[in-house]
Amino acid sequence: MRRLALLAWFLPLALSLSAPDALAADPAPATSTAVKATPVYQPPARGKPRGRVGGGSRGVGSTLPSLTALVPDHTGETLAAQPSLFWSLTPLPPETAKLVFVLANDESVEPLVEAELPRPTEAGIQRIDLAKYGVELRTGVEYEWSVAITLDASRRSRDVVTVGWIERSEPPPGLSTNDPVALAMAGFWYDAFANAPAELRQTLLRDAGLAAPSPTSPP
Repeated sequence: MRRLALLAWFLPLALSLSAPDALAADPAPATSTAVKATPVYQPPARGKPRGRVGGGSRGVGSTLPSLTALVPDHTGETLAAQPSLFWSLTPLPPETAKLVFVLANDESVEPLVEAELPRPTEAGIQRIDLAKYGVELRTGVEYEWSVAITLDASRRSRDVVTVGWIERSEPPPGLSTNDPVALAMAGFWYDAFANAPAELRQTLLRDAGLAAPSPTSPP
């Protein structure tokens, strides 16, 4: 199988990029739930270990933006054919920066999606809705997705990149697909996070070893 080049961002983009609707920091559903002290998210036994790839500031006093794919340190699972992907950004990049989203798998030579993202209006958690791109995930296939910020097209070594992995799986019998706690306990990270209220999102981030967004960031 052909492995994906995670940092292919440093090569000139060959595809024509299309911009979706403007991004804004993604709010969590308003419904409240109690934060649990014990772990809620239970990684699936079949989850493939992955070193978390994230991009951030370099050096003391650096003003480079920090990008983090909000994923566990293994291939996260979803029930959805067109799930939402989440990432965090702080601070906002310069207005001249270019943000690019890529979705790919080992079965395709070219990316399934390569699209320029509009500059977010707020720092914090961001959402990418795969339904906007007309692509559906196939069951049992691992996909790699990434977001990159190009700060200077003539110095691609300064690109800031974050990468995550996702795989679509079938639900186990009796799973409540509307209950984010049940989804998290069954190992469906993406679905649980998409449906979780603010407090539960904080718990899920903790369970996945991710730092929660700052208090000033949207939930």
